[in-house]
Amino acid sequence: PTHKIGDSEFEAGVTAISSHPVLDHIFAAGSYDEYVRIYDNRKMDQPMTKVCVGGGVWRIKWHPSCGDDKSHGKMLVAAMHGGCRVVNVP
Repeated sequence: PTHKIGDSEFEAGVTAISSHPVLDHIFAAGSYDEYVRIYDNRKMDQPMTKVCVGGGVWRIKWHPSCGDDKSHGKMLVAAMHGGCRVVNVP
């Protein structure tokens, strides 16, 4: 089945999606609206969290050791105006 995420969540086009390397129900979605949103595919109506990265998101790469503790880990995000950022995901 297909699911539409965030009916009104994104204010611009989605440009990057990345699955969590350990937790298969978690993924990140980046947009031209400058936010990376973290979703749980078991509850798709709203993001678990979102982080402004200072520019449209081009790429998302999870740190390979994500999920080793209680947090979801870290990701590297390439953003248009914000440059390259390490984002801590709660």
